[in-house]
Amino acid sequence: MVATEVKSLAEQTSGATERIGVEIVAMQEVVRQVVEALGGIAKSVDSVKSTVHGVTAGAEEQMSLTSGVVSNMRQAQSGVEAINRNLEEMLIRAR
Repeated sequence: MVATEVKSLAEQTSGATERIGVEIVAMQEVVRQVVEALGGIAKSVDSVKSTVHGVTAGAEEQMSLTSGVVSNMRQAQSGVEAINRNLEEMLIRAR
């Protein structure tokens, strides 16, 4: 009777060990898939980061150009105002 019980326990242990082995292999596959997915996410994040840097650089350049245009427009305005004053003075003198 004891031998039968020992044999039964050995068979149960063998079966449990086999099931544990199958579960470990399944977990290893899941871990591999997670690592692969994380690699894809990291690539996506790098791509977004690169795009953001590009947009930021473009916006900074546009701001610089806009500032230059505003400065030029102010100079043009001053020039036009000076011409207008000169014309008004000439008209006053001509009368």
